[in-house]
Amino acid sequence: MRVAEAVVMAGGRGSRMGYVVKPLVKVCGKPMVHWVVRAAENVVGRVVVAVSPTTSGPVATYLRERFGPAVECVETPGTGYVEDLALILKCVRLPALVLPADTPAVTPATLEEFLRKTSALKPLPAVITLDAGSGPVGISIFTRESGGWATVGVAARGLINVNTWGDVRLVEQVMCGGGGGEGL
Repeated sequence: MRVAEAVVMAGGRGSRMGYVVKPLVKVCGKPMVHWVVRAAENVVGRVVVAVSPTTSGPVATYLRERFGPAVECVETPGTGYVEDLALILKCVRLPALVLPADTPAVTPATLEEFLRKTSALKPLPAVITLDAGSGPVGISIFTRESGGWATVGVAARGLINVNTWGDVRLVEQVMCGGGGGEGL
């Protein structure tokens, strides 16, 4: 399946981590959002990062400094993941790849395999979600506004949503063989 655009959802409050700017929590020396944007930009032509009032300043500043105009930040109201996702999907062409900023272990190879396996689905559902072996991780392809839903399995070692400091340590063990993430 060809997907021209990706949305990285980076508006969370980080409440389970003590209200840190979660997309900027470091994993292997770089913010989580860095890893996700890097993986996405290797498989699509345009990356849009959805930020909220909670994250817009620091996340947009980081992305502007590291990626320049190649990555566009769009501020959403921050009313909730589903509500913000519905708004941001109106800013991109479908089909679009959607990735949470807290999945730093995602790789271009994982995304390419997901897109390849998705192409085999007939008929193509409205939403296809990646299952990395332990359930969906929030990485999805939205093909249209409404319709069916499917899950596609892709073996992806260490690909989890990072929601706690323990998750940071787990992901670091996979990605860089260590532990001890640090917030910015």
